Amino acid sequence: GSFPMCYGTEETKALPTFREQLDRYIAFRSADRKSGRAALKPKTAKEYRACIDNHFAEWADKPLDEISVPEVEKHMDALQAEKPYAAQQLHVLVGAVFKHDRHVKLDPPRLKEQTKMQRRKLDRSVPWGDRLAEIEDIDNIVIRTCWLIRWHTGSRENVLRGLTWNEVDLDKGTITFPRLKKDENPRTIAMSDTVRALFKRLEGLHPKWVFPSVRNGVHLDQLDRLGLTCPGDLRHLWHDAAMMTGTPLYMMRWLNGQNLKAGEVDMLGHYGEIDDLDAQRAAANAISAYIGKRCKVIGKTVLAEQKAAA
Repeated sequence: GSFPMCYGTEETKALPTFREQLDRYIAFRSADRKSGRAALKPKTAKEYRACIDNHFAEWADKPLDEISVPEVEKHMDALQAEKPYAAQQLHVLVGAVFKHDRHVKLDPPRLKEQTKMQRRKLDRSVPWGDRLAEIEDIDNIVIRTCWLIRWHTGSRENVLRGLTWNEVDLDKGTITFPRLKKDENPRTIAMSDTVRALFKRLEGLHPKWVFPSVRNGVHLDQLDRLGLTCPGDLRHLWHDAAMMTGTPLYMMRWLNGQNLKAGEVDMLGHYGEIDDLDAQRAAANAISAYIGKRCKVIGKTVLAEQKAAA
């Protein structure tokens, strides 16, 4: 799949195929970049290839200048009617691959109108006590504990599941995430006393992974397939708790793995790092205490109502 950077010369009479150009694009995005931007995750590269295999296979092995733009655009429009998000992903990926080399002066196929991404509505009707009961009903201690830690930290699922014991310091009560989204810099956060107790449940289960899977040497698979209604809401419930306890926005964003905005970095005065673990822990403890209190209060109310109905 290698070819010169200059096209249209005597040495090369054809442009690369789309798949060859995709390989180059992924290789560029996956390597260390002079711009300092984060490298592409292997999982994302796999998703890119799957998108092409599933929705662009008819054109993937054709040279770029032999791909019929009208045909592809007609295909994208039809795909959008059936699978709007897949069409949007294909639209963005095809455009990026076509434009990867400035020497390729071709207009990529485009959707007539980009897909409007719908915001998912949170289900705030489920009492927190019921959500806790749903988690506690999970038999597997690793899955159950992972859900609880996710709730009490506001962490994204993918960074939490991939934690190793080298990144969790139970003596200091800290978690160090090696990478958060597009931020390559590790981030150390203080865990609440509740979270530390939850981590201790899993101590000694596996020498490497904090959340080991039943398959040896692998961490848990995606949690959203493991039996909770509205699993993504837990991160938002953590945010509700942080708001109710008066946690400053910059502290919330630091604790739950968000990238800090420029204004928040300026006000910190620590180059965007909150190095005061005591302040972090105080905020984390307040949030965990609120979650626990609200779950118990609502749980008792639900129990009382059930008894009254009986």
